[in-house]
Amino acid sequence: MRLMGGLRWSLLLVSAWFTALFIAWQLLSTVNFLYPLWHNALNIGDTVRVYGPQNRYRHGFEQTTAQEQARLFAAILDAVENDGRGLNDLRYRDPEGKPIDRLLTPPEIVHLKDVTRLIAGFYKFSWACLIVFIAVIISLWMRPTARPALKRVLVTFSTVITAGTVLVLVLGAKKVFYKLHTWIFPEGHRWFFYYQESLMTTLMKAPDLFAGIAVEWLVLTLMLYGLIVALTLKLIPTPKKCTAPAA
Repeated sequence: MRLMGGLRWSLLLVSAWFTALFIAWQLLSTVNFLYPLWHNALNIGDTVRVYGPQNRYRHGFEQTTAQEQARLFAAILDAVENDGRGLNDLRYRDPEGKPIDRLLTPPEIVHLKDVTRLIAGFYKFSWACLIVFIAVIISLWMRPTARPALKRVLVTFSTVITAGTVLVLVLGAKKVFYKLHTWIFPEGHRWFFYYQESLMTTLMKAPDLFAGIAVEWLVLTLMLYGLIVALTLKLIPTPKKCTAPAA
């Protein structure tokens, strides 16, 4: 019984982590991952002005405003979260709102459709974790068992996250980023684009923007995880102690 109780709590804590990860993604997605903030912090406007004129396949991107660049990022995000719809139709405009050219090249569209499938898989996995999380809560509410200390749970997960972060930094964040791409995306599909050939890369100042998004996603996930675990521990009753019968 003690082993089964431990397994249920372990399953709950792991599924809670992925649930927090999913909720954090949804919250950040509604605000376009704070792109305007990163646009300023990473000087993306300067990147556009430098590499826009150098693009081999498109022209005039350096004429776009920061607001137009934020609109394009939001449009790409919306497309990859909705089966890639609209990627072919994305056009960038000058300050007067006049269309200049298409934003994406065919290889970029193929890559973003790969991203679409990756996000769809993440969504399916996250919904499965949410169902498991709710099912385990119901199980523990109906048949309570000894619970772990909240402080120990948070310290354990914080230690794991910190160790993972240190490992990434030691190996090199860019090397890890590129290696993950070779594992995740289909062989033969391009995922690396130079600034001079990709307005998408220029718009996102890749991989710098992705690093910022990863940090904000991780921080929000940790906050949500602590809140979810704390509320769960309050919701699930403690098991009743057995008392020996009076002699």
